[in-house]
Amino acid sequence: MDDDFVYLTTSATELEADIIESKLAYYGIPVIKRHTGTGELMSILAGMSRQPVRIFVSKADHAKAADMHLSEQECAWLDLRSDSIS
Repeated sequence: MDDDFVYLTTSATELEADIIESKLAYYGIPVIKRHTGTGELMSILAGMSRQPVRIFVSKADHAKAADMHLSEQECAWLDLRSDSIS
């Protein structure tokens, strides 16, 4: 892997990784995805993997990407919290 890329997060599935990648690409942040376990093979054979995917971004973009990812997770937590209150 390129030395200029650092770990950002691990998604639960390839679909989630694609969503994160799309969001970051919209803001011009390049992403490298690395499948765990047999994820790469399953992605090739079945077109999609349900294995976790590690996501890496450039060192220069890491702080911006981490802030965006944190904001997304905070929003999800608040949505869950509001569902449980009502």
